[in-house]
Amino acid sequence: MFPDSLERMERGVWLLAVWMVHRHGLDAPFAVDRKISELLREQADELHLGVWRQIGRAVIELTRPTPGLRERVH
Repeated sequence: MFPDSLERMERGVWLLAVWMVHRHGLDAPFAVDRKISELLREQADELHLGVWRQIGRAVIELTRPTPGLRERVH
């Protein structure tokens, strides 16, 4: 992958994470977990699973109630 591709992929991950939070609210992390479980049942490839895991981490960041003492605020 080239740097431009990685930047587009990262942007897509964050856009989907924002959409998940908008759609599911504070339940968004659970919605991502359900999606990952569904992909595991379907024996999806590692690329799809990896992308949804990245989305899950982004969703957790977006739904965190307060930042830690030394954490940056997005």
